[in-house]
Amino acid sequence: VLPGRDRDVTVLAEMASDEPALAARLACGSPVSARLFEDKWLSHGFACENGLSFAASAVVSPLDGTSGVERLVERHGYPLVAKPRLGFASRNVKLIMNRRQLDAALRVPGLIFQEHLGDASRAAGFLADCEAEGLPLHYSLEADKFAVQTLVRRDGEAGTIFCTRQSMHAGRSVEVEAIDSAELHQLGANYARAFAAAGWRGPLNIQCQLSADGRYRAYELNGRLTGATAARYFLGYDEVGAIIEDLLGCPIPSGKVHGSRLPLKFHKTAGARLED
Repeated sequence: VLPGRDRDVTVLAEMASDEPALAARLACGSPVSARLFEDKWLSHGFACENGLSFAASAVVSPLDGTSGVERLVERHGYPLVAKPRLGFASRNVKLIMNRRQLDAALRVPGLIFQEHLGDASRAAGFLADCEAEGLPLHYSLEADKFAVQTLVRRDGEAGTIFCTRQSMHAGRSVEVEAIDSAELHQLGANYARAFAAAGWRGPLNIQCQLSADGRYRAYELNGRLTGATAARYFLGYDEVGAIIEDLLGCPIPSGKVHGSRLPLKFHKTAGARLED
């Protein structure tokens, strides 16, 4: 059984804990490690405790109130990213551009605030254009994201580490390209080692963006297959086959397409296809 949605990760982990006879057929780890994916504030804390790259983050807390968010603003300025700690698929994610918007967001329960890793001038320029010319009916402010996909195997070792660049629009990947990056590869290996020690066994997805200093910084972690799983297959990484092989202990013939170095583009009616 493979996790394909965020909620699957914790459900399968709880099933494996409650029914040990099922554990060998579920692509997951312990419930404690699964919750590190579910809650983005726990993801941030896990990364910090293990010295791993992650976007600077803060939440409103019962003990410290808004002081952590205030320090985040002082250090990184605007825009900030505000999103649900337990959210998914970029739903209800907002760019906070000024103090008035921040004060409103601080009154919303369950949010995490993160430094904005993209080009801040794009958001400011878009806002200025809207005020001068009107709001476009359709728009997206997303920059390219970079992802690392790997597998923490049953023996605790990392499988193949596969890195991609993904062009985003309205929360969806519209183009996926395999890339070679020693920095991303090492980031994936470091995360896999830390998650293995925390009890995770299964797929591991690390979503990153380039920070202002030109370094890759993670901002979200997933313990599941993602929307780009099919694209990675055509680009040469059969992660489903790797998971099944790890669970069953024998190689699975995949007949996979040999890895292409051409980017995959997605179309609403035709799905994914290799560019000519």
